[in-house]
Amino acid sequence: METQQSHDDAAKIEVPKRKTQSERREEDKKEPWSVEVLDNVKDIAPSKFHPERTWMATHFNVDRSDGTSEEVESTKIMLKIKNENGSEIEVPAFAVHHIMSLHLKGEEAGSTLESGSLESSFRVVAKHLPKELPFKGDAAAFEMDAEQSTGTEGVTSQREMLEKGIATKEDLEKLASAKDEVFRLNIGGTDEEKKVFIDTFNAGMHGNVKLGIRGGAITPFFTAERQPTTKMFLVVGKEKDPDGSEHNRVWTMTPGRSMDRLPTDGKFIGQSDTEGISTGTTVADLWKKANTGEKLSSAEIALIDEQKKSQECWWNGGFIVAPEKK
Repeated sequence: METQQSHDDAAKIEVPKRKTQSERREEDKKEPWSVEVLDNVKDIAPSKFHPERTWMATHFNVDRSDGTSEEVESTKIMLKIKNENGSEIEVPAFAVHHIMSLHLKGEEAGSTLESGSLESSFRVVAKHLPKELPFKGDAAAFEMDAEQSTGTEGVTSQREMLEKGIATKEDLEKLASAKDEVFRLNIGGTDEEKKVFIDTFNAGMHGNVKLGIRGGAITPFFTAERQPTTKMFLVVGKEKDPDGSEHNRVWTMTPGRSMDRLPTDGKFIGQSDTEGISTGTTVADLWKKANTGEKLSSAEIALIDEQKKSQECWWNGGFIVAPEKK
């Protein structure tokens, strides 16, 4: 039997207020991720390198928008992307330099950002980031459609170039004749050996297909107009600092589709720590070891297999170089 007390208690229970249509629309507009700028970078350049890993910058000179300059460590966080659940993605100085030099300034062949600034590019990304990043192991590499122009795409595939009439079957047959030597040079060749081979090979090519170097690796290049894109590709890695703290950090951001890594990626040539591989060991070292009849460990075999896979990916693709304007 109900009592007056039970009626009183029921009356105290608040029924959730139904949201109006306009309130729901406003809530839908709220973005799950936001951008926090910690350092307004106008320009950034490497200033110091690791004494042993001479390819790795440990410090960068940063020029700020307010006219001040400072030397910072490569891991200093310049910008953060934060979500409503408290998750953070950090953008360190080394990633800022990579993105600004390659994709804002276009210092090497590849995709070029349209926004003109690091901050505005990341604000576009933040609007379209998934609530949960699609990590596979220690990295999340994925593309998203920004639903607006993000820049021009400087990467392609041999099949795409053939379908668009940029490359002919004869071009690609000639290109295929260089494949084995390109792989050999990418694994163990010197910069001079690569240059000599490219110059000799390209002398016999008269169409839109050539060989070139990107990131130290020989790869196909196609002369064509860069393609506009609305997509953005992002790579976020899980990193652990010496103090044991764990961080999600941007490794790269570029307009265009998801593409696998260059065959000179640090992981593939032993520049980055790889379980079971001594620091500084390259794939070239492992090839020499195998050719002398020495037995390779399972970790060493895996490193070579990954290098082969990466080589195949980039051989089947390539970079777009816009024709010279006359």
